[in-house]
Amino acid sequence: MSSNSQNLQTTPSKANWALAAIGVAVLAFFYGYLPLFSKGAASTTGWLVSNWTAETNYEHGFLVPIIMIGLIMYRWADLKKMPHTTAWTGLLVLVGGIALFVLGVWLTQARLSVGSLSIVIWGAVLFLFGWKVAWMTFVPIFLLYSAIYIPGLQQATNGLQLIATEIADKGAQLFGIATIRTGNTISSAVEGAWGFDIAEGCSGIRSLMAMVLISVVYAYVAKLALWKKVVVCLMAIPLAILVNAIRITTILLIAEMGFEDFAKGIYHDYAPFFIFPLGITGLLLVHGILQWPNRRKTRVIIKRTGTDATPTTD
Repeated sequence: MSSNSQNLQTTPSKANWALAAIGVAVLAFFYGYLPLFSKGAASTTGWLVSNWTAETNYEHGFLVPIIMIGLIMYRWADLKKMPHTTAWTGLLVLVGGIALFVLGVWLTQARLSVGSLSIVIWGAVLFLFGWKVAWMTFVPIFLLYSAIYIPGLQQATNGLQLIATEIADKGAQLFGIATIRTGNTISSAVEGAWGFDIAEGCSGIRSLMAMVLISVVYAYVAKLALWKKVVVCLMAIPLAILVNAIRITTILLIAEMGFEDFAKGIYHDYAPFFIFPLGITGLLLVHGILQWPNRRKTRVIIKRTGTDATPTTD
């Protein structure tokens, strides 16, 4: 009897899976098929995907659903072991998500309706499978928010634009390059030589979005205490600024060497593939610093007891 009770507790019932399947079908109809918004009477999902363009700097949007599924599959073995119990609070979350969807349609604000999708899904997971499963899937489900286009975000990064320009200017000077900076424009002090305008797209918004995504994913899979995961995510901002500044500095160096067209063209477009790994290295370094006290403690325990010890996630 106890064995059966435990099995029922850890395995979702057929009714739960049936409700989940019905829920997926309903979501597919309302979010993926029903034409509600502009741009050719697009559906909610259609509106979302239509904004994943180079002009909006949201090209990463196509990767977000893949990452979401990947994170859930990464924890799938743990999810199957979690106790599955009905949490009626999930219905309140679900109703709230539905209300937000309706409000978005009524106000013709697609972002509200798109944002409701994560709330609806998470509320359904909470109701059908309980709190432990819901918290384990919280990050993958709400990662969708990083793919919702926010107009004016480029303008909101004017601060990044100025910081990137200033750091790149100082970086070029460290290599002995005489520069003149006017606002967001950096040019050679030699009259008639190269000049670059640090545009909004180059201000670091792409680097910032990419670093935020990577840091969230890294924090989710890393065995760290919650506060350390938060620190890793917050470090995405300074790392993105640093990586972008290094990229712009290398562009200036190449232009100073006499390859201005190459710097503005091919190198400008493909430099992130060579420079961005520095940001990932930075995350690994932050992880190592955060875990250093634990590793030191583990070495002390091993030295004193002569036994193995597994580092904790403190």
